[in-house]
Amino acid sequence: MNLKRAVILISLGAAVCVSMRAKAPSDDPDALLKRAIHFGDLYNWADAGPLFVQAEELYAARGDKRDALYAHLGRIRSTMEQLSLPEVSEELENALEGNPLLQSDRELRLFCLMVLGDIDGEIDAAPMRRDWEAALKVAHELGDKKLENRASGELGFALFLEGDMASARQRVASALMGALLLGDTGAQIRYLAAIGHAFVQMGSYDDALSYFDKALKIAAANPDAGYQFVVNEGRLQALRGMGKLDAAEQLANEIIDQSRARQKHVKETQALITAGTVANARADRAKAIELFKEAIDLAQKGRFTRLLADAQFYLEDMYRKKGDLRTAESLASAAAEATQSSGDLYLLPMRLQALAQLKASQGRYREASDTYDRASDILDTMIGNVTSAAGKIGLVSSMSAIYAEHFALAADRLKDDAKAFSVLEHARGRVTTELLMSGRPSDTPQELEIQKQISRLNLDLAKAKSMGKIHEIRDQIFWPNRPDGSLQCWESGILGRGRRFRWSAYERVSLQAKLFLNTFWRNRIPIVWSSPTIPRASRLLKIARASRAPFLAI
Repeated sequence: MNLKRAVILISLGAAVCVSMRAKAPSDDPDALLKRAIHFGDLYNWADAGPLFVQAEELYAARGDKRDALYAHLGRIRSTMEQLSLPEVSEELENALEGNPLLQSDRELRLFCLMVLGDIDGEIDAAPMRRDWEAALKVAHELGDKKLENRASGELGFALFLEGDMASARQRVASALMGALLLGDTGAQIRYLAAIGHAFVQMGSYDDALSYFDKALKIAAANPDAGYQFVVNEGRLQALRGMGKLDAAEQLANEIIDQSRARQKHVKETQALITAGTVANARADRAKAIELFKEAIDLAQKGRFTRLLADAQFYLEDMYRKKGDLRTAESLASAAAEATQSSGDLYLLPMRLQALAQLKASQGRYREASDTYDRASDILDTMIGNVTSAAGKIGLVSSMSAIYAEHFALAADRLKDDAKAFSVLEHARGRVTTELLMSGRPSDTPQELEIQKQISRLNLDLAKAKSMGKIHEIRDQIFWPNRPDGSLQCWESGILGRGRRFRWSAYERVSLQAKLFLNTFWRNRIPIVWSSPTIPRASRLLKIARASRAPFLAI
């Protein structure tokens, strides 16, 4: 009995200590920053965010530039879901190059590189890899084994996105083992959750749940890790994928309740969207529409542009299925606008595709064609931004339906053979030029400068509203003009990266057509038709196939 009482008292004492440690004096920026860093180290950015904000304000008032900058970087990382990632990426790139504090203070520079790596990881694999390689180097110089191990693990994620699966698996597995040996609780949870999400994407839901359960067990033993929104979101997706909709609905409600109790409105919005997809899977359209509308309202109030676009996109599909095409089109247009404003360019072509489909369904074929053109131009520019061949193939393969539907629209509805053929010539050749180069480009000063210029153009693209501006940015990425009138090809094509050459307009279009058709058939990229293949489009494809031999005489 005494032993039991002792255990209870010890447990209560520990709980009180935890409660006391959770509170940092609101007027002591050092204590606030220390506590925020502790939460961030556990990847509990939701609880770290408010502390970073308070610390930044207090340090700024005190005139402490160094720690104000540290807190500012923490605030950016904690709230990145609400920010325009291309703009923040450019801000941090400029700070790393021009801020004397980030040049001289290696600990501060390392934190900035880690924040930038997380942000660039949502944009493109190549800059993400460079960020984490730089972070790995600084961590090694500082002798920080824990952050060195984390940087190596994040490099594994970047290599995965670049298509180097073997090296990626090796690094992530090694990072997980390193986290266990170093007692790095935050990294253990992160890598277990990341592996779980990977299994969800592959459809291996039982394996995914096993990893999620391990992550939750570690988090439960470390209360400061907070409620595991990311892990439970993964569990929710796995349960939905397994068809366990009752359990999925119950977990969705739990996530919503937890986010509301903590006033985590971003997490609440995410959970409402996922709950809407569960309701849709249950064929409860009325509830799904209600949940999506609630998510839209919350996202608009909080200015969560990225989540707003997601909710509008899902709600658009609900109204499309109801046959209310006008409301669906309005939502699709708003989703595309919000997606572009958020800088989420990788989702923009598919959302423009949905808008084009709705216009075509209402008989507005010319408007639909213009929207397909816009989607193709954005995709064309994205291909120029991605550095790995695997990434380029993935982009074209996943979005080939945009070209196929546009081709069918031009051939069948518009009766415009020239337009139909121009769709074939538009973007696929960009991919083949990269396939002709093996390996990824070296990180030479010239290559890094090119990537910086492309990143700036990518930021301009996120702000471009007119077709003319999109064309201008696309052409700057692929064909920047030299002062002497020659052209510099940033694509690593058959003439070699960085080689100067002159072409007539006809020669440029001809090469695009050759390279497009080469990719189109040699790589056997599937075409998914939105409607049964019609004779006119089929005839035009036969004409194109018949011309394959002369086209490929490069």
